[in-house]
Amino acid sequence: MFDFNIFTRVCTQAYKEVDTPYTLQEVLDVFEYFFDAYREAIGEDHPPICKAQIARIIQAMPYYDKPPNAPSYSDIEPDSYPVLIDAYFRTPFRSCDYRINHFFSGDVRTMRMFEELY
Repeated sequence: MFDFNIFTRVCTQAYKEVDTPYTLQEVLDVFEYFFDAYREAIGEDHPPICKAQIARIIQAMPYYDKPPNAPSYSDIEPDSYPVLIDAYFRTPFRSCDYRINHFFSGDVRTMRMFEELY
């Protein structure tokens, strides 16, 4: 069973080790929304992730890579994440576990950003 209180303690430690413009509360809100959406979509709790993975995700959260021919570079605001996460779980990927590491890999967020917010 996933315990968000334990996750919060580990996440707080990871947060102190990275440089991010997000507040700790904004980071926790993104994680909590994702984990709740995962539970709703998949029907079970998200598997635990280690502190190193949490730190990598925290560091990646505010940014996405500019795709070729994109009009301009943009940061992802914390309040954009519910829209992106909801779009992620509606996207039919082949061979996807819909875990948070996939969501923060490659162009997954970038594509949801362009589909939903532009």
